[in-house]
This record gives sequence, C-alpha cells and structure tokens, in this order.
Amino acid sequence: MQKQLRQIAADMQLEEHYHTLEKALLALYFHKNCPTKSLAHTTNLPIPIVSAMKKEFSKRGWGKHSLTKKGQLAV
Repeated sequence: MQKQLRQIAADMQLEEHYHTLEKALLALYFHKNCPTKSLAHTTNLPIPIVSAMKKEFSKRGWGKHSLTKKGQLAV
C-alpha cells in the first residue's frame, strides 16, 4: 500500500508525507461516511487538497466518502 500512497502523493504533487494519505484512509475506514470537511479537520489539510485526495482514492476504486471492499482490503 505504501507504494500506491507514494504514487498518489506524487500524482497530487503533495508536499506532505504519504502518511497523511494513510491517516485519511484510516479515517475513511473507521468512519463509514466521512465528509470532506471532517476529513480535512482530521488530516489538518485544506479542503481542496482533501477533495483531490478523495478523487484519487476514487480513481483507484477505493471509494470517495466511504471505502469500498477494494479500499478496505488496501487498508
């Protein structure tokens, strides 16, 4: 999973470490429906970045507001 998260961080040109993405995935895993604003608060990232992050998760089939089975397996 680290390789995939590093790739997402590179695709997004994210300055933060990929652990931020990992933290976001865990939040989505434990909270079935996590709105963007709540996830931004959890990760201490601006809302537009969290929105882009969720889009990247969605592109990989992991889900957007909650994780799909594929996303749960990735976690």
